[in-house]
Amino acid sequence: FINPLVTVLIGVFVRKERLSALQWTAVSIAGAGVLVSAIAYGRFPFIALGLAFSFGLYGAVRKQTSEDIDALTGLTVETLVGTVIALAQLALIVVLGGHLGAFDHGPLVTTVLLLSGVVTAIPLLLFAAGNRRLPLSHMGFIQFVTPILGFFTGYYIFNETMPPARWIGFIAVWIALVVLLVDMVRSLRRARRTPPGQEPPLTTGEIITQPAP
Repeated sequence: FINPLVTVLIGVFVRKERLSALQWTAVSIAGAGVLVSAIAYGRFPFIALGLAFSFGLYGAVRKQTSEDIDALTGLTVETLVGTVIALAQLALIVVLGGHLGAFDHGPLVTTVLLLSGVVTAIPLLLFAAGNRRLPLSHMGFIQFVTPILGFFTGYYIFNETMPPARWIGFIAVWIALVVLLVDMVRSLRRARRTPPGQEPPLTTGEIITQPAP
């Protein structure tokens, strides 16, 4: 839940995107829920913060370059750079006498491991495409879907326990998403009521309904 909040805040404070009153309400409610969950965790969430800020900055960079680079081209460049780094890392492990244990679990596991790159590439491609069409702050709100899906997977499939503090965090985020949904519906209705040719200037508090050029 920290990653979506960081993305929203980067959109507001770095890219100077504006939020409506309802969107600020949603951010505040979600932030309170995340704070409760972090305190209940009992330790400072170094890993969660590292992931949140790294992906938040990644989204900001992709947003900055989205006008000049389409989603597929950008992901291709990222993959090529990442491939060089990954191969160098594997070579270093072998040179230092390390063991590539991830590939020692049979051909099936190795194949699934290699295909996991494709599974990762698809959401990254969709993220880049959406990043061209929506303000970064809206992308942050949409990213709350990921931890919610993770919750349903852990709770209903893997039967993980949910302490009360974690429930508070999830409920707060769900309330925030309902508030955001109400704001989006209102924005779409205002856009539809505007006569053709007299559209008001788009602000980042509105939803871009036109495809990116």
